[in-house]
Amino acid sequence: MVSVTQLHDLGADRSWIDRRVAMGWLVPVFHSVYAIGHPPRTRRGWYRAALVAGGERSVLSHKTAAAIHEMAPSEGQVHLS
Repeated sequence: MVSVTQLHDLGADRSWIDRRVAMGWLVPVFHSVYAIGHPPRTRRGWYRAALVAGGERSVLSHKTAAAIHEMAPSEGQVHLS
């Protein structure tokens, strides 16, 4: 997972990103978040995408955190703080 901000920090501009999306190298996952090559294939991949979308200070919380630590079953929603 990579954010537009991270790509910009590496020197990519909007046209570079748009070309990679058109070629299928970057796959949109959330607003301003891309997967590289393919969309997330696992629940943990989606968790990672949510963390990237939430910003560098975001953490998984509540039922999502409990599911990661095998303290509760996984569910569809991702809880971030």
